[in-house]
Amino acid sequence: MSALYDRLQELQSTLKLLTADLVHLRLLLGERSIAVEHTPEEDAFRRSYVRAFYALVEALVEQQARLLVALDEGDFIVLGPGVAAVLSDTSYEVRRNGTVSARPLRLSLENKIRAVYRAAHDSVDSGIEVGFGEEGWEAFRSALQLLHGLTHPKSPHDCHVEEEDLDVVERAEGWYQKAHNGLTETLRLHRGRAHW
Repeated sequence: MSALYDRLQELQSTLKLLTADLVHLRLLLGERSIAVEHTPEEDAFRRSYVRAFYALVEALVEQQARLLVALDEGDFIVLGPGVAAVLSDTSYEVRRNGTVSARPLRLSLENKIRAVYRAAHDSVDSGIEVGFGEEGWEAFRSALQLLHGLTHPKSPHDCHVEEEDLDVVERAEGWYQKAHNGLTETLRLHRGRAHW
C-alpha cells in the first residue's frame, strides 16, 4: 500500500521539479512587449519554456494514469472495461491465426488527459470535474498547436513564440494546474477513505 502512496508523492515531486524549470525559464523570456526585439537567446528560452510546460504535463498525466491503473489492480478503484489498457497505452488486435496480441497505443496528449480525468471521475467516488469546455482548455489546445509547430516546424515562423503565444501558454498553465490540483486532492481524500 505504501507503494501507492509513494506514487502520489512522486507526482508531487515531479510537479515541484518541473515547475522550478518553468519558473527559471520565465525569468529568461525577455521583456514582455511587442515593441522590443528579443535576442536569439531569449527566443530560445521562449521555445524552451513552451516545451518545458508540455514536458511537465506529459510527465504528470502519465504518472496519474499509472497511479489509476495501480489503484485498479489493487482493487481500490474499479476502472471501466478497457480503461486500464488505454491508460497503460495498450491496445489489442486479433491476428490472422486468431491469437490476440497487445500492441502499443499512442494517444495524443489531449486524449490522454481526457481519458485520465474521465477515469478518475468515474472510478474515484468524488465530484471531480475538469472544465474541458472552459476557456482554459481551449488555451491549452491552442498552446498544444504552438508546441507542435515548435517540435515539427514547417517554416522559420513556426519557431517563434510571440507575446500572445506566451499569454495563451500562461492561461493553459493555469487551467492545467487547477485540473491537476483537483485530481491530486481527490486522490489524497480517496487514500484517506480507502486506506491505500
